[in-house]
Amino acid sequence: MQVERLPHGGSTERDLWLWHLGPQPADPVLLWTAYMRRFDQEHFHRFVKGHLGLGAARLDAAEAVDRWIALVLAAYTQLYLARHPVDDLRRPWQARMPHGTTLSPYRVRLGFHRLRAKLPAITSPRNPGPQDPAAPKAHGTDRNIPAPPTDLRPALLTRRDRELKMQGFRNADNQRLRTRCVTTRRARRHLRS
Repeated sequence: MQVERLPHGGSTERDLWLWHLGPQPADPVLLWTAYMRRFDQEHFHRFVKGHLGLGAARLDAAEAVDRWIALVLAAYTQLYLARHPVDDLRRPWQARMPHGTTLSPYRVRLGFHRLRAKLPAITSPRNPGPQDPAAPKAHGTDRNIPAPPTDLRPALLTRRDRELKMQGFRNADNQRLRTRCVTTRRARRHLRS
């Protein structure tokens, strides 16, 4: 296998060793393709752990971990499927992507919240049909019965009204004190005898 490198002038060229351990001999092209895909795998794991929360859940059961991984992979699949219809919303310090370039999952994630407005409606609007007259109605929903009038203004009391109100409070307090005193007198009489 002959590996060609782009001229960048910094490092010395070294031999590239690819090896395979298995029952059957591996195709060198397959090994080279797998080696080139390692970059994608490393970035996938970094993105999924950092932005989709693969390592955020602290789960005890193996089944729960499997479900969490399935949810994260479903989220990544949605980002992958939305890479074309999503707008390129970039951070101020990020460069613009050339038109027609496939967006990275991170860029898709930034514009994913605007995707719903672009999608067609998959349901028709609700069509309220004629109501059954025999169906029971909720209390207070009949349109023929008006709602009771409510006065939202605070009650304006005159000076005499306030005095009567306070006198009523005083009378109630006095009544409570009288009852308490009578009960105490009876208890004392009972103890004396």
